[in-house]
Amino acid sequence: MIRIALRRDDARTIVSIAGRLDEEHLAELREQCSATGTSLVFDLSDLRSADRAAICWLGERLARGDEIKRASPYIKFLLEREQLNPDSLAATGSRGASEEGE
Repeated sequence: MIRIALRRDDARTIVSIAGRLDEEHLAELREQCSATGTSLVFDLSDLRSADRAAICWLGERLARGDEIKRASPYIKFLLEREQLNPDSLAATGSRGASEEGE
């Protein structure tokens, strides 16, 4: 199950993602994010896990200048690995994360 909530904050849009983000839900998330027309801040405090497709997409958003806040240490680790070596997640897999980050 996934929950996506968007809210405006000045000139940006905050995108809160809760649950498990996987390839199945990316089309919906992409559509909601593309309709905003503003820079995005992804609040991942309630994101429990993400598969490789989701991590790759979030990495692309970071490369575009969007921000990620409050990701768990494991999600941060996956994002950092993806940015350093796009093929690295094939060996790591897409385990879930249970800790909340800041």
